[in-house]
Amino acid sequence: MSVDGSVSASLMCQFSTLDGVEPTTRRLLIEIFFAIKTEQRESAVKIVQGIEDEFIARTALRFCLAIQERELADICMSKLKQEKTGSTEQNDDKLAFINHLSSSSYEEAATVCAPTDKLNLRANTYLAGLMAEFDGNLDQAIEYFDSAECQAPEVLRIAMHQGNLKQIFMSSIGGNSDPQLHRWIGRFYEYHQVYDTAISHYDICGDLRESIRLLCLLGRYDEANRRVSDTDQRSAICLYARLLMKHITTLTNETQVKAMKKQIVELFQKAGQMGAAFEFAFSNTMHDELIQLSLSAPRPLVAKAAQHFEKEKDIKTAALLFNRAGRMNKALHLCLESNQIDALDIIADNVKDGTDPEILERCAEVFMNKQQYKRAAHFFALARRFDKAYEICENYKVKLPVEFIESLSNLKGNNDPTIRRQIAKLCEQQEVYITAAQIYIKLNDHLSAMKNIIAAGDTEKVVKFAQLLNRKDAYICAADYISGTMPREGQPLFATCIQFYQKGDAYDKIAEFMDKVAMNEIEQYHNYQKAEEYLKMAHQTITKTEMTKERDTMVELYLQKIRWIEMYIEATKCVQSDPLRMQSLCNELLQSRGVDQCLRIEDVYMLLVKHFVTQENFSQAHRILENMKMNGVDLKEFMDEETIIRIYRAAGQTYVLQEEEVQEEEQVDDIPDDIAEEISDDF
Repeated sequence: MSVDGSVSASLMCQFSTLDGVEPTTRRLLIEIFFAIKTEQRESAVKIVQGIEDEFIARTALRFCLAIQERELADICMSKLKQEKTGSTEQNDDKLAFINHLSSSSYEEAATVCAPTDKLNLRANTYLAGLMAEFDGNLDQAIEYFDSAECQAPEVLRIAMHQGNLKQIFMSSIGGNSDPQLHRWIGRFYEYHQVYDTAISHYDICGDLRESIRLLCLLGRYDEANRRVSDTDQRSAICLYARLLMKHITTLTNETQVKAMKKQIVELFQKAGQMGAAFEFAFSNTMHDELIQLSLSAPRPLVAKAAQHFEKEKDIKTAALLFNRAGRMNKALHLCLESNQIDALDIIADNVKDGTDPEILERCAEVFMNKQQYKRAAHFFALARRFDKAYEICENYKVKLPVEFIESLSNLKGNNDPTIRRQIAKLCEQQEVYITAAQIYIKLNDHLSAMKNIIAAGDTEKVVKFAQLLNRKDAYICAADYISGTMPREGQPLFATCIQFYQKGDAYDKIAEFMDKVAMNEIEQYHNYQKAEEYLKMAHQTITKTEMTKERDTMVELYLQKIRWIEMYIEATKCVQSDPLRMQSLCNELLQSRGVDQCLRIEDVYMLLVKHFVTQENFSQAHRILENMKMNGVDLKEFMDEETIIRIYRAAGQTYVLQEEEVQEEEQVDDIPDDIAEEISDDF
């Protein structure tokens, strides 16, 4: 059987899509195709008849249908029918679909397939499109390809073998947003000089570069400029800039030329093409733009700009740019040689260690003459003239920069304890705590060193240093810091804190720590049971301390807190079983002075609210919520908003969201007596 040119092209298209096919199957399909092309039909039939694997048979069936070889497709169909025994219902539907498709319409076949084989409907629809194409029904084929979501590649393939391309395009683009399709169609219209239509297709596929290129080609720069102004696509912006570079050669108005040059630089900068922006600015002697670009350009480009300004004898600008480029020696040298004190003052803050000491000393002398003592001390320090730097600081009461203080701390050959202690105090003032601690260690003032390590917030160093010192005061100091971090039980620092207090014989502090941990469990985690345990531990610990009036006060306080927490826990257990007891306990808690320092009063309120909701007494629940809200309580911290709204609605009220910012006013911690009495009356 001979194959005409159109079918042959279609076959080649089929083979272009075989990359994802399993190698054995792909080799078999190629053999079938070769046998057909060489008119060895008997050989093709034998190959198909020899297929035993169901998957290969199914793949071959689709291929034979695609190349319009119905005889071979029927052989594949018979192979599949032989495998039908033991197949799933879904596979039966696949066979039913293919049977109907080969002898009837796609609609009928889809009706058979769709209820149970939706996963394969797309592939089947694609197959229907291929059959419609070979039957000459191109419009129907395009519809099927569109439904199968493979319109772009298939329509393009069809278009290559048809004479009326425009008709195919118009029948295929309705509602289709495939970028590849629209880009191809846009180029087709551009070739045929239908430019607006071409641009519209470029816009549909989001290819801004093509739109800008064509607009500039047509001389519609204003429209291109508007599109570039509204985008951040770097490639499109850069393309437009280079197109303007060509366009500028055609302009004669100097004002327009100047404005366009500036625009080109801005476009390159916006596109992130700093090298191109610099190159254009250099070639057009755009000094203002070079300075502006140097604010964000890489150092090599900035150094190049600095060299340019040095050649132009603009020394101040050159020095500042050398500074920005990291060429500090060059920048300072230019300032000194040209007496650019203003530039030197600007650069001073950026001078780092490693600069030529001779140049630094010269700069320091200049600042001394200008009575800028802080600058002078800084430069002397960087020049390793710490004696002069310290002298300036001492005489003129200068607050030293961190670099200066750290340099003094490393001063070689100076072991004077007085000077070292002064440096340590300066470190503390500048919050250079670790450096201060290092100096205090050298002075054997270990407690001051510990305080500075704590101030630095390095917990690991605090623990290690306390263990290294092995002193009671150091242990207590470290434990005080750890307790402030509020570690929870189970965390290493929790046990470390207690251990350090024990080593420092500070059992009263252990009790205070347990009290803090208990309150944290309530405030942060709402765990009253755990808080009760910690308070009992605090009470047990404080009893081990020496008998004092203060100890007795703490004992009573811990016992009171334990009683309040026990009352609250009991109330939570009585909500359903004994509401009268629950209400009595809540009222007693709310009327207890100082209970807010132990419990979250809002938790007690919510206990009553939840009970009233259970009893469908929404009016009382609403009164409590409204009172809490008026006292600045964020109700959503304790109850979901849906429940709050439901309570308000049931009470005949409307819940109004609280403002984020509430005016400061005196807050009332307790429920008013009249409301408390009404609650009591209900029981």
